[in-house]
Amino acid sequence: MKELFTLIDNELRQAGFKNKIKAGIVLTGGGSLLNGITQLAEEIFGLPTRIGLPLDLGAGLSNEIESPEFATVAGLIRGVPGTTSSQAMFNIKTKTKVNNLAIGKFFKKVQEFFDEL
Repeated sequence: MKELFTLIDNELRQAGFKNKIKAGIVLTGGGSLLNGITQLAEEIFGLPTRIGLPLDLGAGLSNEIESPEFATVAGLIRGVPGTTSSQAMFNIKTKTKVNNLAIGKFFKKVQEFFDEL
């Protein structure tokens, strides 16, 4: 993780974004559950660091997926234009076949994006 954070810090500096980060670093994903990860990130980035959690998901799902592992996906779902988080989460819970196709297409686009890098 130290190597990864160092690479990210170098990229932020080279891109000119490091000095624009005022609020700090938010870690998400399963890796953010590692012991001491926030302290390591604060040491390397020199910025306050916290672990991001998906909150206010509605539809009674917050207990099931209120973990950093789901923060990015929950944020993407919340950001769907024209829907509220509870509508989006309800749709995923009740229309799994339709949404599995949509989710599959989404992940395929993400994979294609990273393949182009």
